[in-house]
Amino acid sequence: MLGLENSNFLAPDGYDTEGQYTTAYDLAIIAKACLDNPYISEIVANYKSYQKWVSGREVTYNNSNELLNPNSQYYRSEVIGLKTGASGLAGACIVSAAVINGETYVCVVMGSTNDARFQNSIAIYDKIKTQ
Repeated sequence: MLGLENSNFLAPDGYDTEGQYTTAYDLAIIAKACLDNPYISEIVANYKSYQKWVSGREVTYNNSNELLNPNSQYYRSEVIGLKTGASGLAGACIVSAAVINGETYVCVVMGSTNDARFQNSIAIYDKIKTQ
Protein backbone atom coordinates (compact mmCIF):
# COMPACT_ATOMS: atom_id res chain seq x y z
CA MET A 1 0.00 0.00 0.00
CA LEU A 2 2.91 2.37 0.64
CA GLY A 3 4.58 1.60 -2.69
CA LEU A 4 7.70 0.00 -1.27
CA GLU A 5 9.54 -1.32 -4.31
CA ASN A 6 12.81 -2.53 -2.78
CA SER A 7 11.73 -4.39 0.33
CA ASN A 8 10.67 -7.90 1.16
CA PHE A 9 9.54 -8.31 4.76
CA LEU A 10 9.12 -11.88 5.97
CA ALA A 11 9.38 -11.60 9.75
CA PRO A 12 7.44 -8.99 11.77
CA ASP A 13 10.26 -8.45 14.29
CA GLY A 14 12.80 -7.22 11.74
CA TYR A 15 15.50 -9.70 12.69
CA ASP A 16 17.59 -11.35 9.99
CA THR A 17 15.61 -13.83 7.93
CA GLU A 18 16.73 -15.33 4.65
CA GLY A 19 15.12 -13.44 1.79
CA GLN A 20 14.20 -10.40 3.89
CA TYR A 21 15.62 -7.03 2.81
CA THR A 22 14.87 -3.33 2.58
CA THR A 23 16.47 -0.04 1.61
CA ALA A 24 16.99 3.27 3.36
CA TYR A 25 14.53 4.85 0.92
CA ASP A 26 11.79 2.34 1.73
CA LEU A 27 12.39 2.79 5.46
CA ALA A 28 11.99 6.53 4.98
CA ILE A 29 8.62 5.92 3.29
CA ILE A 30 7.55 3.80 6.27
CA ALA A 31 8.77 6.51 8.64
CA LYS A 32 6.66 9.13 6.88
CA ALA A 33 3.59 6.89 7.17
CA CYS A 34 4.27 6.47 10.90
CA LEU A 35 4.64 10.22 11.36
CA ASP A 36 1.38 10.79 9.50
CA ASN A 37 -0.45 8.60 12.05
CA PRO A 38 -1.09 10.64 15.22
CA TYR A 39 -1.11 7.59 17.50
CA ILE A 40 2.14 6.13 16.19
CA SER A 41 3.91 9.50 16.00
CA GLU A 42 3.05 10.17 19.64
CA ILE A 43 4.42 6.79 20.74
CA VAL A 44 7.72 7.02 18.82
CA ALA A 45 8.38 10.55 20.10
CA ASN A 46 8.59 9.48 23.75
CA TYR A 47 11.81 8.46 25.44
CA LYS A 48 9.90 6.81 28.29
CA SER A 49 6.46 5.29 28.50
CA TYR A 50 4.71 4.32 31.73
CA GLN A 51 1.83 1.88 31.92
CA LYS A 52 -0.20 0.43 34.73
CA TRP A 53 -1.69 -2.88 33.69
CA VAL A 54 -5.12 -4.15 34.72
CA SER A 55 -3.34 -6.60 37.04
CA GLY A 56 -1.82 -3.62 38.90
CA ARG A 57 1.68 -4.19 37.58
CA GLU A 58 3.50 -0.95 36.72
CA VAL A 59 5.91 -0.93 33.80
CA THR A 60 8.21 1.74 32.36
CA TYR A 61 9.54 1.27 28.85
CA ASN A 62 12.65 3.14 27.71
CA ASN A 63 13.11 4.00 24.04
CA SER A 64 16.62 3.08 22.82
CA ASN A 65 16.72 6.16 20.57
CA GLU A 66 19.34 8.25 22.39
CA LEU A 67 18.47 11.25 20.23
CA LEU A 68 15.29 11.48 22.35
CA ASN A 69 16.95 10.95 25.74
CA PRO A 70 17.39 14.33 27.48
CA ASN A 71 20.19 12.81 29.59
CA SER A 72 22.16 11.53 26.59
CA GLN A 73 25.12 13.19 24.91
CA TYR A 74 23.26 12.49 21.64
CA TYR A 75 20.03 14.26 22.64
CA ARG A 76 18.65 16.72 20.10
CA SER A 77 15.49 18.64 20.96
CA GLU A 78 14.42 18.82 17.31
CA VAL A 79 14.20 15.01 17.01
CA ILE A 80 10.64 13.67 17.09
CA GLY A 81 11.25 9.91 16.91
CA LEU A 82 11.36 7.04 15.52
CA LYS A 83 13.04 3.63 15.78
CA THR A 84 16.38 1.95 16.39
CA GLY A 85 17.29 -1.59 15.46
CA ALA A 86 20.22 -3.92 15.13
CA SER A 87 20.95 -7.30 13.63
CA GLY A 88 23.96 -9.27 12.51
CA LEU A 89 23.43 -8.49 8.84
CA ALA A 90 22.09 -4.94 9.13
CA GLY A 91 24.37 -3.69 11.89
CA ALA A 92 23.11 -0.94 14.18
CA CYS A 93 20.46 1.19 12.48
CA ILE A 94 18.22 4.13 13.24
CA VAL A 95 15.34 5.75 11.44
CA SER A 96 14.83 9.17 12.98
CA ALA A 97 12.94 12.33 12.20
CA ALA A 98 13.52 15.94 13.17
CA VAL A 99 11.74 19.23 12.69
CA ILE A 100 14.22 21.87 11.51
CA ASN A 101 13.08 25.35 10.51
CA GLY A 102 9.48 24.15 10.35
CA GLU A 103 10.23 21.25 7.99
CA THR A 104 10.22 17.56 8.93
CA TYR A 105 13.23 15.54 7.81
CA VAL A 106 13.66 11.77 7.97
CA CYS A 107 17.15 10.31 8.40
CA VAL A 108 18.00 6.63 7.89
CA VAL A 109 21.34 5.22 9.04
CA MET A 110 22.02 1.54 8.35
CA GLY A 111 25.00 -0.76 8.81
CA SER A 112 26.50 1.32 11.58
CA THR A 113 27.57 0.80 15.20
CA ASN A 114 25.58 1.59 18.34
CA ASP A 115 27.17 5.00 18.91
CA ALA A 116 27.97 5.92 15.29
CA ARG A 117 24.32 5.65 14.23
CA PHE A 118 23.51 8.55 16.57
CA GLN A 119 26.64 10.52 15.62
CA ASN A 120 25.87 10.09 11.91
CA SER A 121 22.28 11.23 12.41
CA ILE A 122 23.45 14.30 14.28
CA ALA A 123 25.94 15.12 11.52
CA ILE A 124 23.17 14.94 8.90
CA TYR A 125 20.78 17.10 10.94
CA ASP A 126 23.55 19.62 11.66
CA LYS A 127 24.29 19.84 7.93
CA ILE A 128 20.60 20.48 7.21
CA LYS A 129 20.63 23.31 9.76
CA THR A 130 23.45 25.06 7.88
CA GLN A 131 21.66 24.97 4.51
